[in-house]
Amino acid sequence: ATKLFSQRKPLHISMCLMDYDQNQTALRISRALLQYCGDLSSSFPATLAQFILIRGLEDPAMTDEIYIQIAKHCNGNLKSASEDKAWLLMCMCTKIFPPTKEFAPYLVNFLITHKNAAGLIGNYARLCIVQLDATIELGPTWFKPNLDEITSYNKRPPILATIHTLEGKPIDYPVTPEMRVAQVLDLVRRKERIEDNLDHPTWGIYVIAEEQRKRETPRERLIRFYKHYNPSKISHVDLFLDHWKDNPEELFEKLVFKYGPEPDRDQKEEEKGMLSLPITAAMNAVKFLGFGQKREQPPPPETPWPLPWWTHLGDVYFRMTKQNKLPRFVFKKRLITRKDPADKWLYLQCVDDIRMGYLPVHEATKVSTLAALATQYGQNGNKAQTVAELKGMGLEKYIPDKSLKELPIDEWGNMCLDLIKKGDIPTS
Repeated sequence: ATKLFSQRKPLHISMCLMDYDQNQTALRISRALLQYCGDLSSSFPATLAQFILIRGLEDPAMTDEIYIQIAKHCNGNLKSASEDKAWLLMCMCTKIFPPTKEFAPYLVNFLITHKNAAGLIGNYARLCIVQLDATIELGPTWFKPNLDEITSYNKRPPILATIHTLEGKPIDYPVTPEMRVAQVLDLVRRKERIEDNLDHPTWGIYVIAEEQRKRETPRERLIRFYKHYNPSKISHVDLFLDHWKDNPEELFEKLVFKYGPEPDRDQKEEEKGMLSLPITAAMNAVKFLGFGQKREQPPPPETPWPLPWWTHLGDVYFRMTKQNKLPRFVFKKRLITRKDPADKWLYLQCVDDIRMGYLPVHEATKVSTLAALATQYGQNGNKAQTVAELKGMGLEKYIPDKSLKELPIDEWGNMCLDLIKKGDIPTS
């Protein structure tokens, strides 16, 4: 039962059925894998990773064995540094050589099961899926990996950078450890067919931190639900999940219909114990008297900030995930002058900045006016007659997120409709 789980000792027999010589090579690969990942001592771990990669590149009969051993080491590995090294090796392998046609579906399924994992592990899995698709289609590379390239994977991680464009399209770019922001920016600019001054670029890649949420299991989700509405049912959670194992979402739909909306994951239950009262009182007293005060850290920026051209996206992703933040990369203009034409890109950037709250618009009249203008732009004189028509024109995406929390979308629609009927909004 533990054959496909991580272990700290080298294999005594290959994972695949092999002849004697191939079995001996598989055992050397097993030892080299443990040494590269730090489970066994080694003075030159990069050379051991190079040995594994060259074996897979030169001997197609060993590719499946290599992939199985790496996947085994990633599975159930309680040592985070060792697990991270195994995933780095998986990233290198999927970039260099493909598995056999028979084993490819199993490897892809393994990667899919990990693609939603928190932190770098999920990003590694998504990167491997993209790289594996290319190597399966194009075949193995003709270039043998050198030690400098392998060592760069230990300095900063490779990532699959999702760049969000102004048109709302997320585009995935495999980013190697040595790639800088300027190189990624050039790729995005070419794909979007945007001309820019290369000496003094006006476009850039911005980043903003988003909270990284750990993926909940159905059991954790159900316990949270009953803890909020009916704690006496918590003891029956496993029984309910077993009954609804084929369709757990239907179970939650019925619970929402019976009890009410699903409680927020971030909502904290109130402490009702008697002990909490004196503790709270003591903490308030200490705060009032000014004792024990600690210097508060400044809050993270609430708007995207441009990345300098010399930085590495791998460094940015690594540092932010260590803070339990998920970086969101955005491709947008970083310099707008009065001479710039009011083109499509400027319009889309203004719409996005207002909707996300980066350009704050607080007055309801201004919000409704801007939303009405956006929905009626390019309608060639065809005025919206109902709120439903405005919704069909994308009204919701033109209302700032904060404003949507203050008033329902139908009320915003009525305000926009009044402006359109009065003739205050052009439709061409």
